[in-house]
Amino acid sequence: MSTRAATHSRRAVLGAATWAALALSPLSLRAEDDFARVCREKMQAIYRAAMRFAADHDGYLPPAWMDPKLRQPIRGRGHWLAYLKPYLTGMGERTDCGYRRNRRQPAGGVAHCPANPYWYGGNGPNCIGYAWNSELGLVGAGGAAVARGPYRFADIANKERTILLVDAAGRPGNLPRCHYHAGRPAEAGAWHDGKVHVLFLDGHIEALPPEKISPDWFAVRVRPAAKSSKP
Repeated sequence: MSTRAATHSRRAVLGAATWAALALSPLSLRAEDDFARVCREKMQAIYRAAMRFAADHDGYLPPAWMDPKLRQPIRGRGHWLAYLKPYLTGMGERTDCGYRRNRRQPAGGVAHCPANPYWYGGNGPNCIGYAWNSELGLVGAGGAAVARGPYRFADIANKERTILLVDAAGRPGNLPRCHYHAGRPAEAGAWHDGKVHVLFLDGHIEALPPEKISPDWFAVRVRPAAKSSKP
């Protein structure tokens, strides 16, 4: 077997072993520790994919959403998971939920927190159960943006207190719905004994009560020396 083939084989085995627990149904993940662990592992996988994406795209992080018509500074693909799917798939992650109408989706999908009781397919098979920081960019056609972006990872200041991803909120008693991005604490889901998993740009994750999440952590601040580098 060639060195490259052997490496690919090892990665496949490791990926299968790492995520074997995610093949379990949500009902079999009964302990909160299991829910929390799996949720953190999924967030960490998404973080690694985002760093690989940035390395391949002149340092730019995926925006929360970008019009697919756009080509600069990175080619538009839609929501953030669409940018990361090739990387997550290459890492052995499951990115498609195998949509089942009005039923919970398989626990192995990397884009859903298993503790969230409302992580249905919602409006369709491409729904996401984690919310990207909308301040990283909601970029429309012609360059119009609800929030500025996209941003180069290296240009962002205070990464240890700038949010990348949070558990997505759900509304008890309402129909399930898609969640793609969040820009304030109220849009995060407190599924872990009343706490929200928050992934920061430096890669660390904290479990926090919603009232302990500062709205300011969603703001994206660029280092002064880097301001002129934006296209």
